[in-house]
Amino acid sequence: MLRAALATLSLLALDLGTTALCPALSLTGEAAAQSTKYTGRIKRIRIKRTRAGSSFKVSASTDSSSGAKVAGGTATLTDPATGAVVETIALGTPFHGTVVAETTTTAAELGDSFTVHVAGGAVLGSPDIAVSMAKGKGEGAHPDGLKVRATLSPAGTLRLVLVHEDRSWDDAVISGLSITTAAGATLPLSLSGGGNSLDGVFATDLDVHASLTATVSVVDAAGTPLDSASESFTFAGTGTEPTATLVRTAVTTGADKRAQVTTWSENDGKLASLEVSLVDRETAKEVVATTDDTPVLTRQAFAGTAVDFGDDPAKAVGMPYLVLVDWADAEGTLTGTQQEVTLVVPAYDAETGTPGSHTATFADGSGAVALLHDELGVTAIAWTDDSIDVSAAHIIFEEPFEGPPPLETEIDLRHHSTLDKWTQSGIGAVPAVWELTVELVDEKGNPLDGATTTGAGDSVAPATHGRRDGQEEKYMEIVCTDG
Repeated sequence: MLRAALATLSLLALDLGTTALCPALSLTGEAAAQSTKYTGRIKRIRIKRTRAGSSFKVSASTDSSSGAKVAGGTATLTDPATGAVVETIALGTPFHGTVVAETTTTAAELGDSFTVHVAGGAVLGSPDIAVSMAKGKGEGAHPDGLKVRATLSPAGTLRLVLVHEDRSWDDAVISGLSITTAAGATLPLSLSGGGNSLDGVFATDLDVHASLTATVSVVDAAGTPLDSASESFTFAGTGTEPTATLVRTAVTTGADKRAQVTTWSENDGKLASLEVSLVDRETAKEVVATTDDTPVLTRQAFAGTAVDFGDDPAKAVGMPYLVLVDWADAEGTLTGTQQEVTLVVPAYDAETGTPGSHTATFADGSGAVALLHDELGVTAIAWTDDSIDVSAAHIIFEEPFEGPPPLETEIDLRHHSTLDKWTQSGIGAVPAVWELTVELVDEKGNPLDGATTTGAGDSVAPATHGRRDGQEEKYMEIVCTDG
């Protein structure tokens, strides 16, 4: 699988009647940071471009789970070689408030759905949020803008993350959370964490510096210092190879008429979170401003060699084939549920070079299998959204055959990629013209991949990105088509 080092933030827009976010290879303009595990009120520091070719922004995530709330701060850049101060700026008002709560329970006790009761005081009142769970993950939203993500660990720890679609909301108004299960049981929750973000823009052109040290200091509402932390950043193209990469992002109008940003990212095993900002370019208002650490689903995709239909493969085009799909673990042992579908061999337009594909979704909705027909022939692709441990897929073409039989009726598909799907909704409709920034970061806040682009109205486009060869492009376009 093709990878690329983090280098210059590259923007690519497709002229398909819509505008797509297509992050290309790397981010040299985004500073490579030497990570520090922060133990105080400041949890992470980042520096990145506000957009390609423009100024740099510093951002800091803070912890408000105990003690006084962070109300403001400063960021200072110093030259590590000389100790000279390059620039000091004031950070803006904290935003992106987050409330984290936990309890201990079991999947049986929690059930498939539950209600979160929010104690929001005079500002928010006492809204209830319905949450639906599947495979240890769930989410819910309130019409007033509150959103909750739920994760139940195998050890029985239920973790709720409460955010608001208004990036400037005051999370301090939340005094408590509790749960009522579908069976009527009440589960108290302990507020275990949370925090805010602060940011500011430097006037200094950081590209002229090989490296700098950024020191962020935060204070409470009375100006009392709460914490200070530093991190070193390199700006000379020394970025590290990403452990997760963006694949596709689309801006669409959701069923509730609000703006929705759907993103697919490829993950090779490292924990990641996604930061999304959709700004109305006419009003400068943020329509979507969220940070999610839980994708709505994780998809495992598998691909193999071409399906050979013999001397006259054209006779197979348009013909239906009964196909069985089995899954195998690392030891080759069958696992999960065998799936049965009917696939039709698609046509390939050799004159225009346009590939064809046909996808059949499994009856239980847990995945799909597809045939891709291009200049290389017919290839089978399969994927599963189930949480089973799968290392390979096994495709069986079942008799009787209406078209020419495949020379090999059983085909093994290798693991191709693991993909996370993220969906974030906004507080209003899709702007007429907008700027979208999507950033994928690891669990410490270090940048993995990101891009910024502009567009107009709804934007839906194929999964096009610069990290892959043409065949992998087509695989990913098919696998990421349902959202």
